[in-house]
Amino acid sequence: MIVLLAFFFLVIATAGFLYYRIQKIQDTGNLAQRIDQESVVFVNKNHQLGLAIAVIKKDTAFFRGFGFADREKKTMVDSSTVFEIGSITKIFTAELAEILSQKGIIDWQKSVADYMMEDCKQEEFSHVTLLDLASHHSGLPRLPKVFLDKMKDECRPYESLTEQDLLDYLQKPEEITDKNYQYSNLGFGILGMILERVSMKSFDQLLKEEITASLNMNSTGVGDSVSSNLAQGYDANGKPTCYWNFPVLGAAGAIRSNIKDLVRFGKAQLAMGKMSEIFTATRKPVGAIPGGQISKGWHIDSRSKYLFNFGDIVWHNGGTGGFSSYIGILPKKQIAIIVLANQSNANSKIEKLAYRFLLLASKVSFEKTIQGLQ
Repeated sequence: MIVLLAFFFLVIATAGFLYYRIQKIQDTGNLAQRIDQESVVFVNKNHQLGLAIAVIKKDTAFFRGFGFADREKKTMVDSSTVFEIGSITKIFTAELAEILSQKGIIDWQKSVADYMMEDCKQEEFSHVTLLDLASHHSGLPRLPKVFLDKMKDECRPYESLTEQDLLDYLQKPEEITDKNYQYSNLGFGILGMILERVSMKSFDQLLKEEITASLNMNSTGVGDSVSSNLAQGYDANGKPTCYWNFPVLGAAGAIRSNIKDLVRFGKAQLAMGKMSEIFTATRKPVGAIPGGQISKGWHIDSRSKYLFNFGDIVWHNGGTGGFSSYIGILPKKQIAIIVLANQSNANSKIEKLAYRFLLLASKVSFEKTIQGLQ
């Protein structure tokens, strides 16, 4: 009881401190300069990281690279440097599903069994809907043990998995639990397979035709389809490591992109128009999770709404063996933050930085003119 009370008072004290800090932030009219300065300090402190950062406020964006894209070659991160974005891929997968739903090609309320037919065990999957997959309420594990047993190469863990492995699992599923929130790469992999089947297109082709081409995201794609300007990834100890490729489950984490493309993606999240309507539909809450809600692909942090009065933070992060990433949106304030790093297990660091920038952007306006604004 004493421990719980101490924790409660710690949470209250932390919230009070943060509230005090944000109230002291004044609009100095130099948001880009402050983002730039704090990013330099961050990279100098975490010298193993190469970083690309974007702050979008309504229709204005500031984005820039910091640190090394490849330390050995002494190449620097810039707006064209490509990163693996890991599980941020799931946002794109959910939005592709929403596009196909609005075209009448899929139905969110239909089950996996409806689409996989004889290729899955009907008894198990007739109760798992596409919406369950997209909101991590399918009861499926993050990855099943039978997959983990095959993923022996720590540097390239997914390359040992095949489409047949996924089909075998669908016939003999294991470790399915009650339909409570449980984050699942497997679930998004199955959703991606269904999208490929109903569209008769590869995930990469579907991504290009439905999203990236219309947004001029020319450096965004799946795995080795994007290889130019690719940053070197580093492990948690700062050692060069392998790129990840996904023969299967690519819809859970295979996309590569750069900050320039993701600014276009972020602006589309905040803009008006048909694409924005689709993106907004994916962000609508469909279930509860600890600390907030879940939508199609996105997580929704509701605590900021009560602490700072700037509404929900809609977010996702990502990580591969050599990269970490974060995207956060404040729909109420029309603000988006994107952070890409070429080191694994850096999510806690870059998410703190992103949260700091969300606070700044909610209070401070951009300069009228500065290099890097678009």
